[in-house]
Amino acid sequence: YVNRAKYMGIEEHKAMLLPSIYGVCNGSFRILAGAIANIHSVNRVVMYGCCITLGGVTACLSCLAYNFATLAIVSAVFGISVGGVISIQHTVLVDLLGIENIARSAGLLQIFLGVSGAITTPFAGWLYDLTKDYRIPYLVTGVIELLGAAIVFCIAFMSDKHEKKTVEINSNNLEAVSFILVNDAGQEVNGARITMVSREEFTAR
Repeated sequence: YVNRAKYMGIEEHKAMLLPSIYGVCNGSFRILAGAIANIHSVNRVVMYGCCITLGGVTACLSCLAYNFATLAIVSAVFGISVGGVISIQHTVLVDLLGIENIARSAGLLQIFLGVSGAITTPFAGWLYDLTKDYRIPYLVTGVIELLGAAIVFCIAFMSDKHEKKTVEINSNNLEAVSFILVNDAGQEVNGARITMVSREEFTAR
């Protein structure tokens, strides 16, 4: 955003504030995103997709920025988006692939992030050289982010559907099960009451 601010005629000392605004919002929201992700009712995969969507929408709408104030807002929101993504990306890997696969999946994630960063940075520069317009690289980047967010939401939907299907199957099986309680002598105990509890309730007890 610094070069774009200079291109728009904004003073250099003001333009240099934009990375600071981005950094403060990025670091602050990493902490907040971690706290939100720890809430039991929060679907972290959906949250991850929302952060990516926010980044994509912000990149696209940044084409409408016309002065320092609007660029500052864009920098802040984009910092929030990136902070949320970075904060929970490894937790999302655990949710999707399991803790036993975190080492391999995290390594592959870093490889893809590194390769994409090495490609997109010169590609954005090439787009600017081709169009002489800073808005085009942001627009293309935003569209790519939105496509990535759509994939994440599809994964979240399929994962949630699989979990619900598993619960329904287990429930149907339980309705067909008859319980017989016996004492230490192997004799059947009549009139006993069985209470079904969830795994969380059982652990709490």
